[in-house]
Amino acid sequence: MTILKALLLSVFLWQPLSWAQVSPTENIVRNLFDGTQIISSEYIYRLDILEQTKIYSKSGKLTAWLKWQLLENGHWLRDRLDPESGLLKAREELRFKDGITPRNAKLKNTTIIKKWNFPDNIEKTPTTIEIFEDRGVVHGPNRPLKKQILDSTGNIVSELKFFYNGQESKPYRYEEYQNNQVTNIYELYEAFNPELVWQNSHLSAEEIEKRRRNLYRGDKFLVAIIDSGFDYNHEELAHHWYQNPKDPVDGVDNDNNGWVDDFMGWEREKGVGLPSESSTGMAEGWRPLSHGTHVAHIATRNMTGVGIIGFAGNYTNTDYLKDINRFLKEHKVKVVNMSFGFPADIRNHMGLRDANKVLKQMVKENSETLFVVASGNSIPGVDIDIFANRQYPAIISGKNIITVGSINSDTIEADLLDEYLMADFSNFGEKSVDILAPGQGVYAASLGGGEIRHSGTSMASPYMANEAIRLWQKYPDFSASEIKEIFMESAYPMTTAPLIFGRGFVYREKAQELAREKFVSKRWQRAKSLTQTKNGPNCWNTSLYLSGLTEGLRYVSGEEFRATIDSPLCIEVEIPQLGDVVALRRTDLEGRPLKHAMHSEIHAYTYFDEEKGLTKNGQHVLNKYEEKSHGSIFQKYKNLSRKDCRIYGIPKEYCNLRSKYYRCQSAASYLSKNPWANSSYESLYQNILSLEKSKENQNFGGEEFKEVSLELPAQGESDLDDIILERLRSLGSRID
Repeated sequence: MTILKALLLSVFLWQPLSWAQVSPTENIVRNLFDGTQIISSEYIYRLDILEQTKIYSKSGKLTAWLKWQLLENGHWLRDRLDPESGLLKAREELRFKDGITPRNAKLKNTTIIKKWNFPDNIEKTPTTIEIFEDRGVVHGPNRPLKKQILDSTGNIVSELKFFYNGQESKPYRYEEYQNNQVTNIYELYEAFNPELVWQNSHLSAEEIEKRRRNLYRGDKFLVAIIDSGFDYNHEELAHHWYQNPKDPVDGVDNDNNGWVDDFMGWEREKGVGLPSESSTGMAEGWRPLSHGTHVAHIATRNMTGVGIIGFAGNYTNTDYLKDINRFLKEHKVKVVNMSFGFPADIRNHMGLRDANKVLKQMVKENSETLFVVASGNSIPGVDIDIFANRQYPAIISGKNIITVGSINSDTIEADLLDEYLMADFSNFGEKSVDILAPGQGVYAASLGGGEIRHSGTSMASPYMANEAIRLWQKYPDFSASEIKEIFMESAYPMTTAPLIFGRGFVYREKAQELAREKFVSKRWQRAKSLTQTKNGPNCWNTSLYLSGLTEGLRYVSGEEFRATIDSPLCIEVEIPQLGDVVALRRTDLEGRPLKHAMHSEIHAYTYFDEEKGLTKNGQHVLNKYEEKSHGSIFQKYKNLSRKDCRIYGIPKEYCNLRSKYYRCQSAASYLSKNPWANSSYESLYQNILSLEKSKENQNFGGEEFKEVSLELPAQGESDLDDIILERLRSLGSRID
C-alpha cells in the first residue's frame, strides 16, 4: 500500500490505520484531528521495531521528531530531536507495562526511569540527568530520586537527592551536593524559626533588629502568593511572613475556617500552616529552584511593612481555591500574585473547568484586591487571545486584575528604555495581556538559601506586584482598579510595540509621577466638595492634606506646621513638583526661618504647576479652596508680612518673606520603611489618625468627637487641637 493510498483511506474513514496493515519494512502515515486542524503522523519501522516518529502540521511542517531504541525488559530509549536542526534536545528511558510497546502504548502504561536534558541547539554532553524510582508502571509519575548537573565534559558538578517517608509522594528532605560534599540540607515542614535564620546570617545587629520589628508589626500590607511552596526560613523571606492574629500556633482552629494554625498561610497536601516547597526544579547556577520562594522574594524585594501569606499545593483544586478565596475576603488581602496557568478546559476534559470558574469568582468577589498574574510561557510565546491557546488565570478580565508578560531583561535601566523587547518565551495577546515587566534571568531566592537566576513570566508577575505594592503603600487612598489604571496609563511605549493591550512595560518613574497627580487631584476635589460648617481647615492644613501628611481637614497651627515640615518627613527641594508644599516663611539674612513659629510661618499652599497653586486663605467657613497664581499668593502675603513685622516689632532685616519648597511623605509611608521600635509607635500613629478624622467630622457637620478607646475627656475644639499637636510632637521625636 502506498503512502498516498493510506492517506486517502484514513481521511475517508477518519480513523487511524490498524497496526496489522503495516509491512515490516514500510512507513505508515496517519491523519489525526486534534480539534483545530488535521496533522499527519509518520511512523518508521525496521524489522517491525519502531525507530522514528514524525509529526507534521497541516501545512506539512515537521513539528515533532522522536527516535526510539529498544533496550530490554520492556525498557526503551526515546530521543527528542529539534524539528528544524535534528539535534538532540532530550533523552528518556521509558518503562512500558508488560506486553506494551510504543505501537499501542498509552501514557498510563508508561513511566519515566531516567531523563537526560541537552543544551539548546548543541548535541553534546547533557546538562542534567534526572533519575526516578523504578517501581514498575504505576499510576502517575514515579518519585524522583536525584538530579545531577553535568559540565561540558560529563562530570557531575552538582547533585540534588530526595528522601521520602514510606510511600508519600512528597519528599521530606533534600540534600544538595557539590564535589561529593553536602553543601545544603533542606527539611520540609521544619519549624518556622526566624531567630535562628538571623543568627546564622551575616546581617548586622541593626539590620536584624529592623527585620525583627518588621516581622511582628501589626499593620502589614498583606500580599498573598499562590504557588508551589516556599522556603519560609530563607533569609530574604523570614521577616516578611504574616502573623495571623486570628489563629496563633496553639493546635486549635481559633478562627473556625477549617485550618488549624494557619498563621502564615496554608499547605494543601499535608493540611498544615507551614507552606513548604516540594519543587524539584533546577535553575541556572546548578541550584535547586523553589518556584514559590523565587517569586515571593521578587514580590517583596527591598520592602518593609509587607506581610506574605503563602498558599502552597494544588492550586487547580476547586475546594482549595474556595478556601483561599474565603481567606482573602476575611483578611482583606491587598495584592495576590498568581504565577501559574492552566488551560481554559471548556469541556472539562482535564477536570479544570470548575477551578477556572472559582478563579473568576475569586477576582470578582475581591474587588478591592489587586490580582497580578503571569501571561504564561511557550517556546516561542503564543497569542492567548486565540481560543486554542487560552489559559487561566491569564485570560480573566476585570478592573482589579493585571496580566503580565516579560521583557528580555531582569531589570529596567533608564538608558536602555528604547532597546527592550518582549521576551521570546512570553505569551501575549492584545485583549488578554496588559503590560510587560522584567522576567528574563532574574536573580532571586533559591531553595535552602542563597539566590539563583530564573526566567519566565512567573518572574515578571511578582516584579509587577512589587511595583504595585510600593505605590499602594505610598498612596493607600487608591482602589485596586485605580492602581491598575496608573500602571496602564504610565507604561513605557516600546519601539517595537508588543501585541498586548498596554503596548509597553512597567515604568516606575512615570507611574509615581502619575500617581502623585491623581492623588493631589482626588484630595483637592474632595476638599472642595465638602461643606464646612465650623471654622477649622486653613492654609497649613490644606498643604499638608494635599501632600498626604495629614488624613483629615482640620485646623493646623503654625507651630504644628513648622514641626512637620522640619521633620524627617519632608525635605527641602530647589525645583518643585506637583503636590509639594510651598511654605511662605520669614527668614533672617542667611535664609533661616525665624526662631518662633508665630513669626516665621506666614502661609502655605500646594504647588500645582509653574503657573498656579492650590490654596485656602484662613480658617473661616467662608474661606474657599482656590486655585491662584504663585505671584498673586506671594504678593498678598508679602504685603501682610510687612504690616505684621511692624506690629510684632521684628527688625526689617529679619522680615524677609521667602518661598521654600518641601517634598514630603506621610508618616505611614515613612514608618513603613523605618519600622516602629515597639508597639507604642503603631498605637500612637493610629491614635493621631483617629483624632484627625474625628476633628474633620466636627468641622463638616458630623457627630461630635467620641472615642472611648483613647480615654480622652470631653473637650473643646482648641483642646483637641492641642492633643493632636502633643501626640504629633511625640511621634516626631520618635521619628528623629
